[in-house]
Amino acid sequence: MVRTLPLLTELERRARALGFTWASLAAEVGLDRTTLAHIRSGRGRLSLGALHRIAVWFPTDAVIQRYVWEYLLHDVETQ
Repeated sequence: MVRTLPLLTELERRARALGFTWASLAAEVGLDRTTLAHIRSGRGRLSLGALHRIAVWFPTDAVIQRYVWEYLLHDVETQ
């Protein structure tokens, strides 16, 4: 079973709250929606660049910032 990332779940909530569709928020933040679909399905990973764009787009949102850090600490695969 694929675990939904808390960061993506929260971004979807923010999209709805801001009146965006998931695709339009992804475009606004500068993320490719196909890549996000792969990430949501467990077939992809968020890049550092994507995490940076998310953090910059939500600079005062403590929840989003915390999830970005948690993703960096726990979910980023390293070589």
